[in-house]
Amino acid sequence: VSHLETYDATYVIGSSHNDFLDIPLTVKYTAFGTRFQGYFFGGPVFSIHTDGSAVFKNPNFGITAGFGFFRSSNDFISYFAETGYTFGILNLSTDPSIRAYSRDIRINAGLLFTLE
Repeated sequence: VSHLETYDATYVIGSSHNDFLDIPLTVKYTAFGTRFQGYFFGGPVFSIHTDGSAVFKNPNFGITAGFGFFRSSNDFISYFAETGYTFGILNLSTDPSIRAYSRDIRINAGLLFTLE
């Protein structure tokens, strides 16, 4: 006689809205080039949670890293594109039975204008 037990488990994967002020302290390493530059960056991130009324609570700490490129098309206009990932280390939940960590994937692109 075999005995089979089943367990119902609910896993919720989703997102929540929180307002954080992130302060990254990154080091940038340029890999090559003068007009076209590839680069890597990384370092710690300090985050301060705000509740909308500028009251700071629940500080967070994380690590960020990424890569990108910078292209100077002439002396006036340059453009860049980069991507990065931030990994929060501290548990953001006030309930000890719940584990909630910040994760951030970003892609940035833009034009830079030299004003002289």
